[in-house]
Amino acid sequence: MTPSRPDLSQWSALATCALLAAPALAGIASCGNDLSASDRRRPIVIESAAGQGGAAGQGGAAGEASTDAPSEGGAGGAPSDSMLVEALGRSCQDSPDCPSELTCLSDTSYALAVGSPPGGVCTFDCGEAALDCATLGGSCLDFAGRSFCMQRCAFGRGEKCHGRDDFACEPTYRHVEVSCDLDDDCGSSAVCRNGDCHIVYPLCLPRCNGSADCPAPTACDPVSGECIDNAPSGSPLGSTCDPSANRDTCRGVCLASGSDTAGRCHEFCTLGVSGGCGDNADCVLVLDSAPGSAPGDVGTCATRCSCDTPCDYGLDCVSLEGSASEIDGYCSTASAARPALDCTGGLGGAPGAP
Repeated sequence: MTPSRPDLSQWSALATCALLAAPALAGIASCGNDLSASDRRRPIVIESAAGQGGAAGQGGAAGEASTDAPSEGGAGGAPSDSMLVEALGRSCQDSPDCPSELTCLSDTSYALAVGSPPGGVCTFDCGEAALDCATLGGSCLDFAGRSFCMQRCAFGRGEKCHGRDDFACEPTYRHVEVSCDLDDDCGSSAVCRNGDCHIVYPLCLPRCNGSADCPAPTACDPVSGECIDNAPSGSPLGSTCDPSANRDTCRGVCLASGSDTAGRCHEFCTLGVSGGCGDNADCVLVLDSAPGSAPGDVGTCATRCSCDTPCDYGLDCVSLEGSASEIDGYCSTASAARPALDCTGGLGGAPGAP
């Protein structure tokens, strides 16, 4: 089965069932994702760095049903080749840098969704190789029609993704035919989206943190994390946008999130790695489906602010966990969990109901 990275604005179109190689929920009919990593947008809800909401751990789902969501290092049973397990997901420049059974997708390969993996990656084509991706601690993910084996990981503290700064532990999703109203209806390893449960598969995926991670003349795509031909242009981080528009006007991606009725331009990064958000911004927000996030996990950028430097685009200057001591706050949407700064002294209360 190949999990995918669908687009939040298109989840309502997830209706066509596909053949799957493994059950989604025990005893429940499953349905494959119609979208793939060829779409550079991400299915996420942005939360504070406290990691509120979303799935947690790798337990069961939908009452007594259990999932086959992978754990860190994945794979039941002993790996058939420890050298391949160790090599999967490592950086490379050419295939001799990887064991002969694996191939190197270099930083100029253009083999992924919209570009190339920064630093290259040792992997194999799941549709061509005779290797078992799960046995090597990976999961097959579709990139623009080709499925590559990507290393599994676990959100939270601990070593992951070979300690690479140019990859991050990111959620991928598999749609299953289990109805839901809240995340709690889906169990601990799935999230509720548009009335259906989606099992979360954490995988090590490309996450360039600025053009320095990409070979000249390519540039870093702040959404897919891949190295692309042309530097993206458009509206900057935090600006308003229309998530339903046919053309995305953001430099990153336009998403509706939280209680904010307007769409906002978002850009992604790796928690704990500097440089991925440009000047005057930091990687401080986490995804609702990446609970307990820690350095090495995917995050989202937020612009710095203070009582003396307010936010643009109608955002509030809020206090977020993970803020450096010399920074008063970051521009986001205020809520009970992250109230706006009270510049008359201390933190203010949460805003009223919208």
